[in-house]
Amino acid sequence: MGLPGSGKTTLSWGVHNEIHRPGHPAVVMDADLLRQGPMRDLGFSAEDRVENAWRLASFADALETRGLTVIVAAVTPSLMAQVAARAVGSLLVYLTGRHRDLWPGHDFEAPSKPDLVIDTLTTTLTESIQLVVAAYNGGRS
Repeated sequence: MGLPGSGKTTLSWGVHNEIHRPGHPAVVMDADLLRQGPMRDLGFSAEDRVENAWRLASFADALETRGLTVIVAAVTPSLMAQVAARAVGSLLVYLTGRHRDLWPGHDFEAPSKPDLVIDTLTTTLTESIQLVVAAYNGGRS
């Protein structure tokens, strides 16, 4: 999670390309793309953002129960939305580096306990991918 333009989608696809292998399928769920399809009925009110996070979590859970590793790229700006998203998520990565003033008119609450924080202004994409993959592999049994 992170502000718009923080690199969520780029990092998600980079991680996908590292972990997706025969016998270990992975999929990226890009919240921006899903808002154009199955979630197009949702706006950007606080309530709709929480609902969006719950739907993302539900879709992710359904895919994970079928053996896929799901990588979700989403803003989830409120703590309630983060709780909803975390309901099935096993690894919460928070991307910093973008400033609040670049997203005017919206509040964004940083997650209280992310598993990993990556400053995208000081960490390269390759380094970021390595950090996420290492955290992911460290959490697998």
